[in-house]
Amino acid sequence: MVENATPLTPKDLDPVHPKVMECPYPFYDALRREAPVYKVPNADYFIVSRFADVQDALRRHDDLSNDVSHLFDGQGGVFIPAPVLNLSDPPVHSRTKPMTVRAFGPNRVNTLDASITAIVDGLIDKFIDKGEVEILGEFARPLPMTVIAGQLGIPVKDLDRLALWSDQMLVFNNPAATAEERNYAKVVTAEANVYLMDVFRSKRLNPTDDVISTLATAATEPVSGAEGSRVLTDEEALSMMQLLLVGGNETTTNAIGNGLLLLMSNPAVVDELRAGTANWTSVIEEFLRLESPVRGFWRLAKRDTQIAGVPIPRGSVIFLSFASANRDPHQFPNPECLDPNRKNINTHLAFGHGIHLCVGFRLARKELGIAFRRLFERLNNIRLTPGKNDLDELFVPTALVRGLKALHLTFDRVP
Repeated sequence: MVENATPLTPKDLDPVHPKVMECPYPFYDALRREAPVYKVPNADYFIVSRFADVQDALRRHDDLSNDVSHLFDGQGGVFIPAPVLNLSDPPVHSRTKPMTVRAFGPNRVNTLDASITAIVDGLIDKFIDKGEVEILGEFARPLPMTVIAGQLGIPVKDLDRLALWSDQMLVFNNPAATAEERNYAKVVTAEANVYLMDVFRSKRLNPTDDVISTLATAATEPVSGAEGSRVLTDEEALSMMQLLLVGGNETTTNAIGNGLLLLMSNPAVVDELRAGTANWTSVIEEFLRLESPVRGFWRLAKRDTQIAGVPIPRGSVIFLSFASANRDPHQFPNPECLDPNRKNINTHLAFGHGIHLCVGFRLARKELGIAFRRLFERLNNIRLTPGKNDLDELFVPTALVRGLKALHLTFDRVP
């Protein structure tokens, strides 16, 4: 299926062509080989595809800005109304990120094993007697949504609404979205904003032990030569809640589905895991490298500059392709192979790099580790359900995230 697609060259297809969104890897191979810094025809942005160039660009804060909030102009002000976290540069970034790092730091995440295991087992209990499951809808989506709702301090009864809001917020970052899809996303996101700000204001008055309470009551970090400590503005708080909602949900959902599909194509790795000659920690990192849940992120050139010798005019938009970098053979030999013993696996860029490393990476790894271990402890002989998976159109047609539409699996119950 995915790996057998016809090789392409950059001139053949654009990044949002349906064939590329379904299977981008031949396109990425062609970019790295022929145009590693590629100006997209009939579009106003560059794609950077080689590992070394992407990693270098992620470090160049003086030349390349993370504040691409202008890309969301025309969204009615409903999505990302203020530059924060991975949409900001120092010193703004230095003021606001520490409070989220504390909220998702090891002290908090390391206490979550029992609660996440209970959520995982509760979801498995609902389908284990059936011998068959659509794993996205019954497991991969509700797991991270339940976890992030609990961490944010949002009632479980509102999970369905949160899932809808999270999905629709992604539309704004998808260059392939239609005008109709964007208009619907604006309406839905506006509803989400009212809800999130009601929660935020309530927790500012009556804080509890959760992330939104931390955002509502903590002070920003003072920065030398800039402003001192202060509470978040409403716009900053809303932006952070939006980013945490989407980031805490979509990445883990996609990593679970993508990882299971990879294992269906690599039964020898399943045998190694069951025999104890491979470990889940390394295999999960290979999932993240091979099928990066987020394909990349945007930067804005602050001044005339160069990337890999290619002139980048001031004001240019640049897409740093994590998915391509993570399959660069100069960094990862035999990059298309799922290799549990890969020596440099922890160098992948699925969570970003440097000061903009995803704040939720510890929580995501915790969820993935528990999810895969419990699935394979309780289910045996997991396989694709015959006739129920469209192997030609498995993935959601979006240019930013890499996620399955659905994945139907059949299994035997471990006694």
